[in-house]
Amino acid sequence: MNPSPSIRPIAVKWGTILGVLSILNVIYTYFVVGVPQVGEFNIAGTVIGVLVFALAIVCYVMAVKDFRKINDGGSSFGEGFKVIMLTIIVGSIISLIFSYLMDAVIMPDYNEEMYAMTMGTMESSPGMTDSMLEIMDNMYSFIFSATGKLIVGAFGTLIGGAVFASIVALIMQRDPDLTPSVDEIGTV
Repeated sequence: MNPSPSIRPIAVKWGTILGVLSILNVIYTYFVVGVPQVGEFNIAGTVIGVLVFALAIVCYVMAVKDFRKINDGGSSFGEGFKVIMLTIIVGSIISLIFSYLMDAVIMPDYNEEMYAMTMGTMESSPGMTDSMLEIMDNMYSFIFSATGKLIVGAFGTLIGGAVFASIVALIMQRDPDLTPSVDEIGTV
């Protein structure tokens, strides 16, 4: 049995593309569309978010296709999952570093404003007790910090990424023995 080819160059290529797409999404959202305030809905930001999500799926599919090219036309579920997860990890590292810089250096006041608006909304909500507000205050003070967003983003990306990696890898798995090569297709 031949050893599996290296997935690292493929994951770095598609993960970098994924990371850059995420950065462009953040830049576009913050500086062009504008981040909606609490209670507002921003259709342009939603459309861009859905588009970036779709492009992420395309990156996962292309990473598996690139892997197939160097793996005799096939990929198992496990190989596809590994390629996609490493792609997600590379993209996440790039995106999370940029997001942390945005939150800690470039726009540190934004998180404080969002925290204050969120807590203001909670305080004015009927039925909120002081103990509930204290719990929410502790939770949101962490979530809206640059470090909190980094940690929550990393875990969320890994968990969500594992789900989508499983789905895409399952759909993209292909036995190389049952898949005709490019040379064989033209000779029938």
